[in-house]
Amino acid sequence: MSVKPAAAHTASVTSTYTPQGDVAAIDGPLPGTADATYSFYDPTRRLVATVGPDPDAAGALLYRVTRLTLDGDGNATIVEQGGVSTPANWNLLSILRRTITAYDSFGRKTRDDVVN
Repeated sequence: MSVKPAAAHTASVTSTYTPQGDVAAIDGPLPGTADATYSFYDPTRRLVATVGPDPDAAGALLYRVTRLTLDGDGNATIVEQGGVSTPANWNLLSILRRTITAYDSFGRKTRDDVVN
């Protein structure tokens, strides 16, 4: 009786960056880009959106998006969650849930209102 060694399995995760050095995408460990997560930034390099992996590998389901509206102090005043057909369309999401957050003069969260 002979025993063959199990085939080696390799999993890779790759990251790509914006010209400013911020993470633009993280892809892996599955082959292709169906499991990639994308990040988008405003001109001052603050994260304003994250697009999750394709939930059904090119099927009818939309990519899940979280989009942030930030105040001058960088606090998230509006967080919107929804879906888009492609990651590049992150700003055109169909909103499923919106959370509006208020802060006091010290930047402390004082209220969350959830709108569906």
